[in-house]
Amino acid sequence: MNYKIKDQEIGIFSMARTSSRRCKRKMIRKFGNTTLTDIVLSNLSKLGKNTFFAGYESIFKKKSLKHKVRFVQRTKNSSECNASSLELMSFLKNQNYKYFLFINGCIPNIKIKNIKNFLNICKKKEQPAFAMFER
Repeated sequence: MNYKIKDQEIGIFSMARTSSRRCKRKMIRKFGNTTLTDIVLSNLSKLGKNTFFAGYESIFKKKSLKHKVRFVQRTKNSSECNASSLELMSFLKNQNYKYFLFINGCIPNIKIKNIKNFLNICKKKEQPAFAMFER
């Protein structure tokens, strides 16, 4: 197959919720002088225009606006701990990308250059990494 993945086909996103089972409100708790959400939004803001952040609670929309990262509204169901994988990611249906790269907000030390290197590897090999979940 001689298909090249184009940058505009890849949506890069992160998401958060306040209803974590193990660590309540972990994405908006103080982490040094900041929060995990602010760190991931800062990274997304450096990755270009195909980035977005998904959340249900208004705090995430405010933080996204502050960092100039497009905000995508999640449903209440998609932000709850007992939601299925399909429901958790239901907001992706309305995003106009062929491929998605999820940046886990709980990994604050991830480097921008490593994210870009990973994307370049996926594009060169014409075989993106993937994840599947049962419907």
